[in-house]
Amino acid sequence: MKFPDEIKKRAFELYLEGYSPAQICIKLNEETNGDVTIKKETISMWAREGSWLESRTLAKTNAYNDVTARQTQSLASYMQNQMEHMNKLNKLVDKADRELDDMPFDKAEGAAKALVDSTQAYNKLAKGMIEIKFVEALLNVLLEEIPDDQELLKRIQIKFKKILQEAV
Repeated sequence: MKFPDEIKKRAFELYLEGYSPAQICIKLNEETNGDVTIKKETISMWAREGSWLESRTLAKTNAYNDVTARQTQSLASYMQNQMEHMNKLNKLVDKADRELDDMPFDKAEGAAKALVDSTQAYNKLAKGMIEIKFVEALLNVLLEEIPDDQELLKRIQIKFKKILQEAV
């Protein structure tokens, strides 16, 4: 029995996708709503005569090579990105090293102590900034609630300046 070229072409596509001759028969039967009844032996004959196995092997190899190439490209892009970050980090470390050259460290613990000290200083500054914002808020409340007594406001201002100078 002669089958239309579209059926043979579709059988070949399914074979390339990895379907067995028996599975191809079932699939073609479903796709044609039972209009085409084909035996697995016919599919096997087409596969032998058309070297479908070699075509499937070549298609798998090409697909594998494509995936490998994309993965290699993706990995290369990732590595390039990481290298750019590493270069920036190295520049930052080099800059820190140059700036620390004027600070003598006899031992590693000296460098660690400097790091701890600078971190503590930063934390104190941050805490001080928070405290200043709190004090400013309190002062604003006081100023809003104090009557328009300019003398009283000047005395409070002088006392607050003195407290702030002692705190710094």
